[in-house]
Amino acid sequence: MSREPVEIRRAVEIRRASVDDVGEILALWEASAAEGPRTVRAPHAGPSGQAGQAAERLVEAIGSGALEVLVARSGERAVGFLVMRETTLNVLTGSTALSIDEFYVAQADRRHGVARAMLAQVAGHAERLGVEQVVAGVPPWAKETHRYFARLGFAPVLLRRASTPTALRRRLAGADAQRGALENLLARRRSLRARARRQGPVGGPVDEAPVTA
Repeated sequence: MSREPVEIRRAVEIRRASVDDVGEILALWEASAAEGPRTVRAPHAGPSGQAGQAAERLVEAIGSGALEVLVARSGERAVGFLVMRETTLNVLTGSTALSIDEFYVAQADRRHGVARAMLAQVAGHAERLGVEQVVAGVPPWAKETHRYFARLGFAPVLLRRASTPTALRRRLAGADAQRGALENLLARRRSLRARARRQGPVGGPVDEAPVTA
């Protein structure tokens, strides 16, 4: 008699992060960055790099309560974390939302209910705040995460694109230059056509004598 395989879920504790969790959360954050395409990976080395800045901001956010940071622990290990904040979904309508800005579960600990346990905490927090929506920021390359949120009923709302001010200024200058060159070319062509109409056919008009029999 064959038996169906039974999925064993690990005991997971979800709680608010403390300053003592910052080191493990940063390690998970670096692991999440390492899963992305090489072109979007940011340097994380050294206290003067982004890891050092992230550590300072995380400590400040946890201490001030500016962000809600959850950590998932299995035994003695941190296996996932989530960062959320209350925000305005639309500044014109005033609709409110709970935004999930960072969300990650270690690869070895996926499919054990860690993500679901953290999102259950998110749902409860959203209900206590009385917000209208829960939104999640997902990188465009994270197809598995997109599918996961879609299965939970998260629908696409807004696609955000990012650029640096320098790159934007360079692109705008290039577009202006291209548009200026095109406008100059079109103006020259219009001028040549107008001149050709004024001059008539090449060689001037020809008077033909009537043909008589």
